[in-house]
Amino acid sequence: MPKNLKKADLTNRFLAKFIDGLIASALGLVLDPVGTLMGATYILFADGLTGGQSLGKRLTGLRVVKVDDGEIITFKDSMIRNIHLTVIYLFSLIPVFGWVVIITLGLVVIIFEAYYCVVDVNGYRVGDLAAGTVVVEVPKREK
Repeated sequence: MPKNLKKADLTNRFLAKFIDGLIASALGLVLDPVGTLMGATYILFADGLTGGQSLGKRLTGLRVVKVDDGEIITFKDSMIRNIHLTVIYLFSLIPVFGWVVIITLGLVVIIFEAYYCVVDVNGYRVGDLAAGTVVVEVPKREK
């Protein structure tokens, strides 16, 4: 964790992910099936948007940075940290069975990721460990 940055508050992290999930879900429901692919693309790359902030993170004052130097992440980093969430979301393309997978596997992943965020001293989730990233609060001078 870069020393000059503050670890993200867990409530804001969960709220940001919830907002991003709503965006992806809305795209999928309104514009299905193309919207589902758009939603998957959003989940995959959203953290690599302007300043390392997805829409949910921007609204909650968070950003994703690289662990080693505190720099803003790239689209590649975003892809690495979110690929498993994207794969689960894509199961929604499969009628009935896909939703069963999303609910069961998705719930397991969400619980595991949330647990890991809580017990890890730096608040890393599995995606952060894979990509070498961490979610931090945007410094007040930048808000």
